[in-house]
Order: sequence, then C-alpha cells, then structure tokens
Amino acid sequence: MTALPVTVEDPGSIDLLVVEDDDDLAALLEQVFVDNPDYATSVARVSTLSDALEHVEGSTPDAVLLDLGLPDSDGLMTARRMLEAVAPPTAIVIFTALRDQGMASRALALGVQDYVVKEDMTSPLVTRVVRYGVTRAQLVHELELARQGEARERELRRLERLASDQQSTTTVSAAMIGDQSVAQRLGPTRYDQDLVREYLRILRRSLDEQAYRGQDTVDADLRSLATVLGFLGAGPRDVIDLHTRSLREAVDSLDGLRATGVVEEGRVVVLQLMGRLVSYYRDRAVGTARGNSTTTPADKDQT
Repeated sequence: MTALPVTVEDPGSIDLLVVEDDDDLAALLEQVFVDNPDYATSVARVSTLSDALEHVEGSTPDAVLLDLGLPDSDGLMTARRMLEAVAPPTAIVIFTALRDQGMASRALALGVQDYVVKEDMTSPLVTRVVRYGVTRAQLVHELELARQGEARERELRRLERLASDQQSTTTVSAAMIGDQSVAQRLGPTRYDQDLVREYLRILRRSLDEQAYRGQDTVDADLRSLATVLGFLGAGPRDVIDLHTRSLREAVDSLDGLRATGVVEEGRVVVLQLMGRLVSYYRDRAVGTARGNSTTTPADKDQT
C-alpha cells in the first residue's frame, strides 16, 4: 500500500476512533492524524464492530472513521448499529469501496456525516472530510438542542398559563368560600422545600432509572407524595402547578439534553401522580362509606 502524503489543510485537535481491520490502513491513518505536529489528534483504533461499540459506551469521540466491511459486520448494518450507539455530536465518516457508492449514499440518509472512497483516499481528503464532518455534526447537534429548548419552553409556558388560569379560579373561590390551593396554604417556602423538591427528585430518579435500567421503581415515591397531597386536599390544578414549578426548576438547572429528558419523562410521571391521587381519594371514600353504613332491620331486632 502506498503511503499517504501527510499534508493538513485544517489543523486542530479531535478525539478520533478508527474502526478498521486492515492494519496497514489503520497505521497510515494514525500517521496522518497523529504524527503531524500541526494536527494534534488522539486516535484509538479497533478492528471489529463489537470492540467499537464497547469503546463508545465509555467515551464520546469527536469522530468515528468506520469501515463498513468488518469481520463481525458488513454493509449498512454496520453504519446503523454505530449510529445507534454513539452519542451526539459524534460524527461518523465511513470508508467504502468505489463500487459501493450507492450504499454510501444510503448511509448518508441514515445519518452518517460523510464517506471516503478508499481508492481515492489522500491525506488532505481524509483530514478535510473528518474535520468538516465534526463541524457539521456539532452544528446539527446545536440546532437540535435549540429546537428542543424552544419546544420545552413552549410546553412549560402552556403549563404555566394553565396553572395561572387555575390559580385565578382558586383565588376567586378562596375569597368566596375560604378555599385555597395547596401552594397558598403551605406558603412559598414550605411548598418549594417540601413538595417541589420531592417531586423534582422523583422526576430525576425516574429519568435515571428509565435511561439505565428501563424499570419503573418510583411508584412507591409517587404513592407517598399522593398521600401528602391528598391529606392537603389537593386537586388536579395543584398537581399541574406542582408539576410545572418542578419542571421549570429542572430546566433552569440541567443541561439541554437532560432537561429535555426530564420534560419528556415528566409527561408520564404527572399522569402517574394524578392516578395515585385519584386512588387515594377513592380508597378514602370507600373507607368512609363503610364506616357510615346504616343499620339493617336484623340488627335492630337484636338490640
């Protein structure tokens, strides 16, 4: 194999993972990206897809140079599995043979940033494609975060408007019949410290457990919170208010992706909380009805 001429048009430092089973090609790529002092890049190399998937579990490289033909995977399935495994904004650039450019185009449609035809590969081409791929991936990621941020803000504002409308109704009711919301009765300090903090803890725990174990083990916490809310006479408007205040605090304190995750997971958690509150009131009503049951005629005859 002919050595690649080492010329770098766009110097910079990136963390690169090379997934290539050809030892000669992998060595040349390391020469291109590491040996040139103007292009200080760290390069890790693996030769199978399984090793690559294991590598990206514990790190987030800036770019992955991926050969589609590996000992344990071939074709679009290789690109598909790597795309599913990497975390944004990692850029994936694939190697392809000249005859497989149609497959490379399909890989681009899946989300691969770019491709390099092995027969046409030169040092300037590889470095430029990788750098541009990293830049595009970061831009796409930033745009997606902005889109998610706008969606989160719209959802929070809708909830806040709903809670505000409900709160106005509660204020009118309070003036007429002395009824108040849970937040009004507890006061802002106790409400935030006791209820908002607890609900926010449940939201974060639920998100973590769904992400890492796919299990729902926060039900006991939701039951306990529903019992507290039920004891305080909470209704749907109080649950919406608690949910909205907790989400706002979460969004203000977490990074973009995690904040989005909390908002999305919160849609499930708030429904669960409302269901537990309904169960609390139903059980209480059934218990009261049993305690107040009337005496039967047979009971009267025995007295």
